Amino acid sequence: MNEVLARAEVMPPDMDLKVPRANANPWPKLKAVQDADPVFWSDCQQAWFISRHEDVKAGFMDRRLSADRVTFLFGALPEELKKKYEPILFYFPQWVVLMDAPRHTRVRKLLLKGFTKPIIDGLADFTQGIVDELLDEVEVSGTVEFITEYAFKLPAYVIMHMLGVPRHMYDEFKGWSLDMARLVGAPEPTLELLDQTLRAVNDMNAAISKLIAERRAEPKEDLLTALIHAVDEGDTLNEDELLASCQVLMLAGHETTINMLGNGLLELIRHRAQWEQLRDNPEIVRTAIEELLRYNNVVGSLVREALEDFEWHGKQIKKGDVVYLMAYAANRDLRVYEDPDTLNFDRKNQFPLSFGPGIHFCLGNQLARMELEKSFAGIVKRFERAEILDDELDWNNSIVLRGMNSFNVKFHPKTENR
Repeated sequence: MNEVLARAEVMPPDMDLKVPRANANPWPKLKAVQDADPVFWSDCQQAWFISRHEDVKAGFMDRRLSADRVTFLFGALPEELKKKYEPILFYFPQWVVLMDAPRHTRVRKLLLKGFTKPIIDGLADFTQGIVDELLDEVEVSGTVEFITEYAFKLPAYVIMHMLGVPRHMYDEFKGWSLDMARLVGAPEPTLELLDQTLRAVNDMNAAISKLIAERRAEPKEDLLTALIHAVDEGDTLNEDELLASCQVLMLAGHETTINMLGNGLLELIRHRAQWEQLRDNPEIVRTAIEELLRYNNVVGSLVREALEDFEWHGKQIKKGDVVYLMAYAANRDLRVYEDPDTLNFDRKNQFPLSFGPGIHFCLGNQLARMELEKSFAGIVKRFERAEILDDELDWNNSIVLRGMNSFNVKFHPKTENR
């Protein structure tokens, strides 16, 4: 704790999330902010930064902080542009991750009908089959661009299977997801990003509407059918809510896993002892995943808007202020974690905020964990080691989902005597 107090005497630099490669190594600056000021005002971002574990957790559950990012992300658009981008402005507020209670409560209860334990458990064999298929390809190639050739494909194939999207539509699916993710994670929206997202929303809606009509006529054992027929006290999702839910499930259902597959592999490569520990003790895979989620979390921040004036740690938060809940800073808070900058698969007090506490706790957290567990268990079992081929890692510039745009890796097969 003395270390915390000593560092807190140094005033931190401002937080500028727009600079290139801001995600390459964010922790030194985040820790400086975390130690100096629990509620830090950034002139660069014109927003508050919340970075301590206790405060970030509280912020997730604070009803005075709105998740409706659409209001302040697009509020400054001229009226003629609001009309042009009306589909975005109409569907994004219907994403459950961008809703506040009580609307959020209603929609989430219906979506949970599609994420029951039997449905998720029933995906285990399918997921393992995709993992084996993709790792077979990695083994043959030896050298791969891991994000494109593995990390994107696995969660995409799984969520497409769940929604009944045929695999031949993978390229379209990939394009829609990337376009929406770029806009959602952008420090500030541009007309180019809005145009790309508009096309993605319109094209995705056309494809999903066709699938919804097919499932209404001929139900199947998949997530889309479950959502169509989900009922809670007589309430159901209407057509637009179904479309919006499919949009967010396609995005949130695999974008986080893409980045965590890349970030997790990066840390296993960098930490040889942990690679070998997981290889020799496959039963620890669940705790290993939790520690990887804590150590190199993909959720950089979740953005909120203050719904009213209030005081927080002596600072005056004003109605309409933007607040960044910095989950990846919280996951390395020395106040909660002993030696937080060490990857430790034997860590007991994990409590990472990787999937977010409170009402927005990730719907697909069990699915994501399953995909990560099967992937990393398979990788360390098949390969002796892997090496990074990039001289400089290609980090994205998203304020929401921290990950790599590309990641070139060489996998070395097991030696004969092992």
